[in-house]
Formats: sequence, C-alpha cells, structure tokens
Amino acid sequence: MIRLKSTIRNPQSTFVEDKRYAYATAYIRVLENKLLSDQIMSQLLEAEDEESLFRILQGGEYGVGSVEALEEKCREELIGVISLVKQLSLEMPLTQLLTMKYDFYNFKVLLKAKYFSKDVELHLFDCGNLDVKEIKYAVTEGKMRALPEGFADAVRKAETEFEKTEELSAIDVVLDREFVNTFYRVSSEYGKRFFIEYLELFADLSNIKIFFRVHNQGKDRNFLERVLFDHGSLDKKAFFKPVEEFASGLHTDFSHLVRESLDYWKTDGTSAGFERLADEYLFQFLKSTKHIVFGPEVLFAYLMIKENELKSIRTIVSGKINGVPVDMIRERIPLPS
Repeated sequence: MIRLKSTIRNPQSTFVEDKRYAYATAYIRVLENKLLSDQIMSQLLEAEDEESLFRILQGGEYGVGSVEALEEKCREELIGVISLVKQLSLEMPLTQLLTMKYDFYNFKVLLKAKYFSKDVELHLFDCGNLDVKEIKYAVTEGKMRALPEGFADAVRKAETEFEKTEELSAIDVVLDREFVNTFYRVSSEYGKRFFIEYLELFADLSNIKIFFRVHNQGKDRNFLERVLFDHGSLDKKAFFKPVEEFASGLHTDFSHLVRESLDYWKTDGTSAGFERLADEYLFQFLKSTKHIVFGPEVLFAYLMIKENELKSIRTIVSGKINGVPVDMIRERIPLPS
C-alpha cells in the first residue's frame, strides 16, 4: 500500500484576513479539536469484532449500537454541520459554495427517480441552498422556471443526455460537470482565490481519476472527452495519451502522485491507489486553512473534512462487519492529517 509522502504547494498567499469571520473561525477551531484522530481511526480498523467497533465509538459523538443507528447518526451529523456553516456564512456566494454539492446531489436523485418511478424522499438532503420541495416540483413536473437559471440548464442537459443515451450514468456525468462549472462561476464571482484554486485542483485530480478509470474500462477517446471536467490547469490533450506517456510527461505539484501509484495501477488494475493519494493531497490543501486567522475558507475546509470523517467511519464499520480485509479498507480511507 502506498501513502502520500510529499507535501503540496503552500497556498498561504491565497488567504486574505477577513475579520467579519472572527467568531465563525473561533467556533470552527473548537470543533476541529473534536474531529476523530488518526489513532481512533486505526483502532477502528484493528477492531476484532462488531462489539469492539461500537465500544470504540462510544467515547465520542458516534456512540450508537448498530449499523443502522450509525447510518442515521452520520446523516444527522452531516445535516447538522451543513446547517451550522450556513448559519455562520455572511455572504450568499459562500453559502452557495458550501451547499451547492448537495443541491446537485438532490437533482441526481430526483432525475433518476423520475425515470424509474421510485420514491426517494428519504434519500434527499434538505440542507442545500435550494428548497427541496421546490426542486422536487420542478423536476417531477418539468416546471424548470421554478429553478434558478443555471440549475435549470443543468437539469435540462442531464435529461437530454439521458434520453439520447438511455444510460443512467449520463445523469451523473452531466450533473457532475455542471457542478464543476457552477462552482467555478460562483467562486470566480466571489473573488476569493482559495476557492478558485480548490476547484482547479479538484478538477485536475478528478480528471486524472477519470483518466485511469476510462483506461481500466477500455472506453474510447470520445467517451473520455465527454466526461472530463473543465477549469483544471492540465490541458485536456494530455489525457489522450497512453498511461505511461501521460505519467512521464506530467510536470505539476502533484505529478509524483501519478508516478507513485503507476506501479500499483499496473499490478492491481485499478485506480484505487491514486484515488486515495489524490484525496489526501486535496485534504492537505484544505488543511492549509489552519494558517488563516479569520476567513470564510475555514468554514468550507471544515465541512469537507468533517464529511470525509463521516464517510470514513461508515466505510470502516461496513467493511469490518462484512469481512473486507483491513488493507483493502485502508485503501478507501484518505487521511486528511
């Protein structure tokens, strides 16, 4: 198993102190100290049985006694954290950047439900910037005028692509791409360099993940071109090369991630090695907000890191209970510290 060794570029120059967020930053700093440590994560991974797993969790805010209760607890925690950062946000662009991900998630769920006549009420997150009832009405009834223009266009594009290809994945592809486009637009209008750099890094790393997956699946160039994100720093032409040529020709702050995981990809045949390294690299970028005294960036970083904690706990517990080997579970857990 490979681990992230190198550190990322220092993004401290992107931070501009914003005293309006003094209270919010202080509040988040207290919550950061309550995040689960790597030691607790390791204890969960090494737990011998289900009883041991839940005994370890009893000492903190995840103290429940069953997988079902843990799932519900994690969902409640996520909704609570999103609600908190929304309350602490003082500007609409920041609120949009904090919640946009969940709006697009709801669109995915509702569009798939529309085409397959399923009740998905329990799967929706009523914590985005858009009201769930309004977007449900807009999607199910086709009343797109009820949505903000950018979102309406995104849903129309997803519907058109699905009806053309009859592939369920087309909905995900289009809405993921539109999420990136919308995040870029809002962050550019907001003018905070940190968010623009985050999006650029997210797009680059996501495109490399996609590049590996497409090669694993044997998809053609047309498919790859359709699923790559805009707004990254890497020229899309680079992704139309063979894997080894792509890796050797990459010269960025994260080139080592690709080269370190290339042997893993050759022997294992999956992109899991790179995907975890890429996630850890992105979390290092988010953790750079520890250098800021006051600022909205702290809210965004905490939300992303807390979300990863919740996902990691669920992955570990589910994997352990279902007998997944510890090393395999570790490969799915990016450690942000």
